[in-house]
Amino acid sequence: AKGMECKAGVLPKVAELIQRDYDKKWFSDATIRTVEGEALRLIHDGVSPFKVELANYLKNVAAINDKYKGEIDKLTVISEQSIAGVITTNYDSFLEEHFVGFKKYVGQSELIFSPIQGVAEIYKIHGSVEMPDSIVINEDDYVSFQEKSAYLAAKLMTIFMEYPIVFIGYSIGDSN
Repeated sequence: AKGMECKAGVLPKVAELIQRDYDKKWFSDATIRTVEGEALRLIHDGVSPFKVELANYLKNVAAINDKYKGEIDKLTVISEQSIAGVITTNYDSFLEEHFVGFKKYVGQSELIFSPIQGVAEIYKIHGSVEMPDSIVINEDDYVSFQEKSAYLAAKLMTIFMEYPIVFIGYSIGDSN
């Protein structure tokens, strides 16, 4: 990847290369498939097997460490009393599971084109495991994200000025 043109950085290029190889292998070797039902329908409809399998993996591997249960319970209480909204780049469903009653917006389109209420909202700007095609992970995803980022930045600035927001996110060299 380092020797190739990287329009969005090296890591999105690496993800693109992994996705390309994985998708090809997924279609030629049924032994690597782990999804069924609705997930297979998504792939049949054109969603990348890599994204569908990644979403499935993240759903299944996510576990709460018991030593943090007290902290998570406190976060849940705080979300009910003090948090108007959350903007995150996380794909997992931790926030939806612990911030009861919050409306979730997935991806830039939902955030940009939806009227915000400013109360009990989660903005998942890099997608969600619940919608594998929304996951921003490869070079094309990041290029598309960056092309729309001016609109997203304007919407986020409006949100920041009008409502108290908590940002919860993590990254491995992600400029977003």
